[in-house]
Amino acid sequence: QRGQFSFVRRGRLPAAPHGSAAWQKAMSIARKVLDGSAERVAHNALFFHARGVSAGWHATQVAQIGNHLFYR
Repeated sequence: QRGQFSFVRRGRLPAAPHGSAAWQKAMSIARKVLDGSAERVAHNALFFHARGVSAGWHATQVAQIGNHLFYR
C-alpha cells in the first residue's frame, strides 16, 4: 500500500548497510525467527504502529515492543 512504510522513497528500498552492527543484529534476529528459536512476544499480531500514531483501530492489543504497539 502506498505510503505504508515511511523509509521507502519513490518505490525503492534504501541500500542495506551490509556488514554494519545493525545489519548483523537484524540477520541474527531473522535467523532465530526462521529456525523457531526466537521468543514469540506478539502472538498472532496482524497490525502494528508506533506509539505516537493514533490509528483508531478497534482491535485487541497483544504486545508492546519498544515504541511499537501490536494488535490482532
